[in-house]
Amino acid sequence: MAPEVLALRDYPAGGVAAHVLGYVGEVSADELKQRRFRGYRAGDIVGKAGVELTYDKWLRGRDGVQDLEVNAAGEVVRALGGRPPAPGRDLQLTVNLDLQLTVERVLADGMRAARLLPDTPRGGTYPAPAATAVVLDPDDGSLLALASLPQYDPRRFVGGISRRDFARYSGSPGKPLLHRAVQSAYPPGSTWKPFTALAGLQAGTITPTSTYSCPGSFTIGDYTKRDWTPRGHGAVALTDSLRLSCDVYYYNLGAQLGVAERAQEERGEKVDEKLQATARGFGFGRLPALDLPYGVEGTVPTREWRKRFWEQNRKLYCAGSGALYRELCRDGWRWQGGDNLNIAIGQGDLQVSPLQLALGYGALANGGTVYRPHVGRAVLDPVSGREVRRVKPRVAEVAEVPGGALAAVGQALATVPTGGTAASAFAGFPLDRFPVAGKTGTADLPPQAPFAWFASYAPVGDPEYVVVVMVEQGGHGGESAAPVARAIYQKLFGLPATPVAAGADRSG
Repeated sequence: MAPEVLALRDYPAGGVAAHVLGYVGEVSADELKQRRFRGYRAGDIVGKAGVELTYDKWLRGRDGVQDLEVNAAGEVVRALGGRPPAPGRDLQLTVNLDLQLTVERVLADGMRAARLLPDTPRGGTYPAPAATAVVLDPDDGSLLALASLPQYDPRRFVGGISRRDFARYSGSPGKPLLHRAVQSAYPPGSTWKPFTALAGLQAGTITPTSTYSCPGSFTIGDYTKRDWTPRGHGAVALTDSLRLSCDVYYYNLGAQLGVAERAQEERGEKVDEKLQATARGFGFGRLPALDLPYGVEGTVPTREWRKRFWEQNRKLYCAGSGALYRELCRDGWRWQGGDNLNIAIGQGDLQVSPLQLALGYGALANGGTVYRPHVGRAVLDPVSGREVRRVKPRVAEVAEVPGGALAAVGQALATVPTGGTAASAFAGFPLDRFPVAGKTGTADLPPQAPFAWFASYAPVGDPEYVVVVMVEQGGHGGESAAPVARAIYQKLFGLPATPVAAGADRSG
């Protein structure tokens, strides 16, 4: 009997970049009905996730066909011809393996460091069960690293994953099959404040030198919102609003924009939702055109969205008999003053994916252009190495924001690592040679512990990299996410590595 030739799938780097690479498996009956798998047959092995799925038609090659003449006994008489098999193409990625290894390692270190921090309101320490990071080139949208922890081992899928292993993955509370950078959306917390500031600057509601008084709280009607520090910040202008992450500054700004919106409503005019318009200009609320599957579009709540959500969930709004239920059943579709306040500080119903936030900060860095993100660089001929197809940079959005507004926000963000809420995390980092502009964020999702964010770009003046880090239930951005970003920048700029240790700053 002639030996059987089988394909061997090998992962020299182990489980590194598992969510980017994906895995393969036998095409299902449901998949055969999809347009993507037109022309495939039962038994074919196809990509199921990652680039294995999105670049399947390039990677799979073509089966060979041989026509044979046989006699009545079924014996081959002669070969009549056919078509030789064609090998699949090679795929070159924008992801840098060495950087990806570092990002995954420092993310894991950051999670361990966060688990040592006291979670005073809930008791014990932060659980920090998961984390994700994005490293992006702001000038073309190429992804240099894209990490999500915990992750799965793609080697388990070679030859077909066992029922036991798949059940373990799919049933794990850590959701290792979930690519958090792309497939999950969260409130961005204070990392959103630069976009609120841009909305105010563009509308003329504020200037870079406009100040708001911050006594530690803000009241609208009978609704009081607290700053992250009860002592407040005094009189605050744009730079200090971002450097110190002053919530009350943004409550005031959101409320002022809301006054203009209510006046439009009372006149029966179309409401000019400045916060949401600015967000859409930076690509939020839309599914990024990424060459990886199963992304999310996030949520930029608007009046239209609120009414639609209320209509879809009216049974829940009207389920109780208490006064609050009666009010929600009757008026839950209405846009309230508190909605603008929540959006202004990146909370409430606002949700973005880590990838979307990286693209938004890429636009802050490059002057307002949102690129289509991609992990594929080129499709190559497997024999000659010649490029068959090049993935070219493509523009997704151009934010209509004055250059002066972008410059003012950028200058403010540059003060965050030097003397603001990320100063502890960047202590000793050579910011004079490699200046970093960034923003910490602490997103509240009760009853869970806060989600820690740090969104940034560097070097200031001629940005080459965007780095976004998020640690689920990791506490505050300055203490848990910013130290991980610092370690990533050390790798990017060829600086000596230092252990990832929690920062001291517990602000927003």
